[in-house]
Amino acid sequence: MKSKFITSILASVFLLIGFLTKNTDNAHYKRIDSICAKIEKQCAKDLNLSVFGRGGSMVYNVKSIDRVFAYYESIDIEQARSNAIKCAKIFLKEINQDKKGRPFLNQYPFTPQNIKLQITSINSETKEHFAPPAIALVAIEGGHVKYYTSYHPDAQLKLIKKETFEEACALLDEGQ
Repeated sequence: MKSKFITSILASVFLLIGFLTKNTDNAHYKRIDSICAKIEKQCAKDLNLSVFGRGGSMVYNVKSIDRVFAYYESIDIEQARSNAIKCAKIFLKEINQDKKGRPFLNQYPFTPQNIKLQITSINSETKEHFAPPAIALVAIEGGHVKYYTSYHPDAQLKLIKKETFEEACALLDEGQ
């Protein structure tokens, strides 16, 4: 009888802990999803980007946010840089200015090190990357911007240029 009582107490404690943890997890996922939904809409409106994939590192708090976007036009390196930097700046601005989301961030302010963005340029008719010299993929990861072209028929990507986020911003500012 005593062991059943202890077992039921332990089971209740574990259920309560699970319930409280689940509610906390849901709160930070919901808040970050809300912020990201706003960002995705703005990137779609301002840059003509379509969300293609989502991810990140946010088990207990938000360490990083990952997004993959599709762009359905052929782009050169300058346009790829412009889209990537503008998208990243939208992400960083919205994440950092959201006061309700700050408690969930692993670090504040969020920096280019905390986001991973990829913009893939795809022909809407063939569903394949555009042939070189068009940029097939531009990626921001680890504070760097990387540009890739696609080599048909195997569609493997080849890194053609890598620059720091700051260098890319400076180049973008010079071009405007």
